Amino acid sequence: IADRLIRYKKLPGVSGSMAYNLSVAVTVGGGLFHSLAKPMKVTFDDGEVIEERCMFSVFGNGQVYGGGYHAAPEAKLDDGLIDFCAVSEIGLLRIAKVIGIYKKGEHLGNPALADILKVRRCVSAKVESTEVLTISIDGEIFKSKIAEIKMIPGSLPFRVPAFEK
Repeated sequence: IADRLIRYKKLPGVSGSMAYNLSVAVTVGGGLFHSLAKPMKVTFDDGEVIEERCMFSVFGNGQVYGGGYHAAPEAKLDDGLIDFCAVSEIGLLRIAKVIGIYKKGEHLGNPALADILKVRRCVSAKVESTEVLTISIDGEIFKSKIAEIKMIPGSLPFRVPAFEK
């Protein structure tokens, strides 16, 4: 999805959310010809390891990304944790159903998706793959077989004006 997003953002009249939704549609349509899933090994800070072929995954401390996708609907910016959610490899017909639920943020705790969702919270994690992954960090695209994710509390300084009482 992120690979195509870069191209679609450059099209005249295509906004950020429109570019994301267009990218999702074309990517899912392309799944007719090859698997969309990538092999991933995710090692969390407590030692838990998830090895899975994933359609897509997200690490977030915000609830929404892309074209309004509520991938981490329980995430909090100030809790010091990163919310992780991954969707395991599934067929094209099922992904069409899953995307709508996922976009609305109704996937967590949904019994119909329990067999394909990997969800948890962490402070840090390492993602490894035998294939190059496309990684989007706040809209910036990177390619790598390894990614390290860490929560660094208080790392963004903010200045707030004093208010009179």
